[in-house]
Amino acid sequence: MGTSTFWIISIVFCIAVYFFDKFLRKKLNMPKSGFWGYKKHVNSLHKKLEIGLLFIYLITSFIFIFKFESVNIAYVIFTYLGGTLVLRAMMEWKFDRESKEYIFSMIGVFTFAFMTSMLFYFFPTAA
Repeated sequence: MGTSTFWIISIVFCIAVYFFDKFLRKKLNMPKSGFWGYKKHVNSLHKKLEIGLLFIYLITSFIFIFKFESVNIAYVIFTYLGGTLVLRAMMEWKFDRESKEYIFSMIGVFTFAFMTSMLFYFFPTAA
């Protein structure tokens, strides 16, 4: 298994998620999402928490880059991205449940977790 297997699985999986999203939106009578799934913040708390996550990410990135020479920064990046997706899903579930967008955010979290674990499986870091 190599790079071509990873790309084939990734492309097929992304296409399947795209059509599943379209099917579920039609089934639940929900409008299309924005460009690349971009969504506005649910409320001001969500915006503040996301900015806080960004600052934590930047600080830990600089610490890892300058303090530890042999660290794989990809772990920090994927942790930040996963954290923002989980935060969005939680905030939509808690404060905007009637729009049912949290369902798609949860699907996004699971898709991200699957793709990230697949990436680290096919391209393990040198330890």
